[in-house]
Amino acid sequence: MKPRLDLALDAIARTYAKGGDFSEILRTDVDPSGALVLCCARASSPVWLQLDGERLVERHPAEDPLLPLATELRIGSKDRQIEVLSYRPGRRLVLLCTDGRSARIEKGYRRQRWKAAALRHRIAENATSDKNGFRVPRLQQERDTQASLTFEHLTGLPISVTETNVETFYAIGRALRCFQEAPEFGGDPAVFGPEDEVHVLERWAERARDLTSTSCAGRIPVLTQPICWRI
Repeated sequence: MKPRLDLALDAIARTYAKGGDFSEILRTDVDPSGALVLCCARASSPVWLQLDGERLVERHPAEDPLLPLATELRIGSKDRQIEVLSYRPGRRLVLLCTDGRSARIEKGYRRQRWKAAALRHRIAENATSDKNGFRVPRLQQERDTQASLTFEHLTGLPISVTETNVETFYAIGRALRCFQEAPEFGGDPAVFGPEDEVHVLERWAERARDLTSTSCAGRIPVLTQPICWRI
């Protein structure tokens, strides 16, 4: 039996090769249950594909019945533009909303999950400051009817995993340690320290390896080794 990512890539080749508008895989997501979702670029708009056995099923954010925020995509508006930044079917939807003057981020959850997400962000927001090097987007609004959180939009540049950015990642590691030692978390790094972070990365690396095989080489970038930092 082929690994699931191999099956997904084969199904994409069969299904979209003749369409002419499929270009690349933008993102892959796998949740703890093992469900695999791929966000793929097409000429018209991105498409989200979920692997069901050896068959791909298109998932459309606007039609997700478990995410109340999906109604924003169905309603639309002439005065604003909405872009889907990320989508995990039945779990989470993140939108960039712009109206010509300002931009905001809307993050939608299932009804039973959004309040816990708001609480976690409030704790993180209170624990961040200039001294520990973190700047998180400010939570501006909680919307019960949409089970969503509204955040300010922060601009920035992605950091590539290259040797030229080694010192930057060390700085992130040191800032993360300060964040973990914040009074909001009890000031005890033993609760969740650097070794715990490494173990999380190792679990995700193992999950990635379970999804792939050597036949994927050159077809899609795969995490094969966790990244560690010095504190």
